[in-house]
Amino acid sequence: MALTKAPVDDFEFNTDQFLPYLESSVGLLYTLLEQASECDTKMTVLHVLSFIIERVGSQIRPHTAALVHYLPHLWDMSSHHNMLRCAIVSTLVHLVQGLGTLSEKLQSFLLPVIAHSTDLNQPPHVYLLEDGLDLWWAVIENAPSSSPDLLQVAGSIFPLLELGSENMRTCLHIVQGYILLAPQEFLQNYGQNLVSSCCSMITDIRPEGMVLVMRCVEVVLRVFPEEGSDLFHPLLSSVLSSLLQNEDFPMVASMYLSLLARVILHNQRVFAKLLQDKASEKGQQTEEVLSSMLDIWLEKMPLVHPVERRKLLGLALTSMITSNMVVIHDRFCGLLLAVNEVLNDIIRTEDPEAMIDSLVLTNSDELHQDHDEETEHDKRKRELSIHDPVHTVALREYLCTQMNAIQQSLGQSTFELLMSTVDAETLQQLKEYIRA
Repeated sequence: MALTKAPVDDFEFNTDQFLPYLESSVGLLYTLLEQASECDTKMTVLHVLSFIIERVGSQIRPHTAALVHYLPHLWDMSSHHNMLRCAIVSTLVHLVQGLGTLSEKLQSFLLPVIAHSTDLNQPPHVYLLEDGLDLWWAVIENAPSSSPDLLQVAGSIFPLLELGSENMRTCLHIVQGYILLAPQEFLQNYGQNLVSSCCSMITDIRPEGMVLVMRCVEVVLRVFPEEGSDLFHPLLSSVLSSLLQNEDFPMVASMYLSLLARVILHNQRVFAKLLQDKASEKGQQTEEVLSSMLDIWLEKMPLVHPVERRKLLGLALTSMITSNMVVIHDRFCGLLLAVNEVLNDIIRTEDPEAMIDSLVLTNSDELHQDHDEETEHDKRKRELSIHDPVHTVALREYLCTQMNAIQQSLGQSTFELLMSTVDAETLQQLKEYIRA
């Protein structure tokens, strides 16, 4: 009778009902794996083991000692059997996911496997690359901390990014994982490589790929709000150029605007240089470039999703209110309308008097979140979100502060003249938000 995963590959499979049989099942499969002489049999056993581990998740932890001890030996013995090695790497992916942070103890074995599987100079990468990348991501995702060896392997990701293949998504996930796991060390060692790779990738890439690259850059700008803008200045210049062409898909334009919004909020010096460089290139004044950018920004704003991104753009627009530039004053009505529309989406309506920004996180929000199934990477992402301006700055209060500041800066008569350019409906909405 052929070995099959059918008993656990069933729609009505119940993990809790299977747990009493888990130890014996894994033990018997391990014995068969150890005693089998044919590669095909070993591959089949590994496939079934992988499926069981995937099904039971962290419940596998008490039953992995023998398997963990045997797999390095099996890896060494299978150097001429690429398909068996594929099965080993696939099993390791599920094993790391099941072990969670405990998998850190296996890195002395896992990292050389990853290095071998993803080395483009090694012929076996043709078979092992996809599973090797999945294993790499699983290790990063579950690592509680970085290590010199884990950081050293990171250099191998850049040749893979240059391939521009179907594996680009996983490669960029790995890069983002490193940025959150070891931000200072990764960017210190590989920051310029990352900028070069991203600049190279965006020259010939589909919209879906462009969004992935921009999300990776955004992680850098979130982790290093000021230094990240300096590091990625060459790419941000391309972003501004592409945005001004106004030919991109809404999702791509949304990412461009998000990156520029973060630069506006955190590094005005870099933003000014972007405008100046673009003005010199086009033979224009910086105000003309800013005018074109704002017109496209206000046009695209309703298409930006999700609401967190729209709020980010709203924060950046609100920060411009006090710049006292003609370009801003000429678009004051459109700017306030855009911010009002964001407020309409994020202000809680249960208590009209409270005017609570639904995106601002509080300690109470954190206490009521269920984080049981989080990986270490999920925790790092959550920690980053907690400190993001989208979740720390209340847009309504910020708007009130900015409106008061510009009123004091311009004087009452000039301020009233500026407000007269705002249509009645937008003005009424604005008054409702800033009256409290």
